Amino acid sequence: MCTIIDDINRTTNSNSSINPLQKTVLVIDDDISSCEILYELFDKENYRVLVGINGQEGVRILTEHQDSNESIDIIILDKFMPVMDGIEFLKQPILKNYSLTPIIMLSANLNQKETVEAFRNGVWDTITKQGDLEIVLERVKIQLDKVAYLKKEAVKRQELKRLVYADQVTNLPNVKAFFNKFKYINNEIALLLVNLDDFGDINNIHGRPIGDEMLKKVSTRLTNYLGENNYMARLGGAEFVVIID
Repeated sequence: MCTIIDDINRTTNSNSSINPLQKTVLVIDDDISSCEILYELFDKENYRVLVGINGQEGVRILTEHQDSNESIDIIILDKFMPVMDGIEFLKQPILKNYSLTPIIMLSANLNQKETVEAFRNGVWDTITKQGDLEIVLERVKIQLDKVAYLKKEAVKRQELKRLVYADQVTNLPNVKAFFNKFKYINNEIALLLVNLDDFGDINNIHGRPIGDEMLKKVSTRLTNYLGENNYMARLGGAEFVVIID
């Protein structure tokens, strides 16, 4: 039984360098015929397919890929397996590191109670095992599209946070970021205030672009001189503040 699974994983690993951008599917199922069918299904659609015969094997594969910084993009999980079944697999700590990896439970006969239990433990979707294989492909694509959307939204939120808390000229923390940090400080510190004399004259005579370039150079020199361990922000205009621990 394991020979067939080993052959599938060996083939997948030997082909992994051909297209590093292809999506990786981890199938966890003790039914070898199901594994072969799913392998053929996903392989034809240019997915990279790995197979584990129970939850324990699934955990091992996830751990190996985490250690080597290789992604698992979606997991197809059976419910009823020896050694470690689908629900026990969902409770494993390593799944916390795969929070954006959809898990689809593919099982022959889940009752309502088992379905609810699966969703409560982190399953994204459930599919009947004897169903149309095209439905499996479509559900996988839907979940991968959902992940792509969530990642884009996360990038947008991160960029919005940067815009809110970063000075747009120097890219240093701005005054809002400074006071947000300052209110949580509970140890003794030194505050260094830096102001550029007659900076307004530079803007008036040479124009704002030249003034902005000067601010960028000042912030770079201060950062290089003070080091990354000290927190520096631009309060506005030509005023900078440094928190020295």
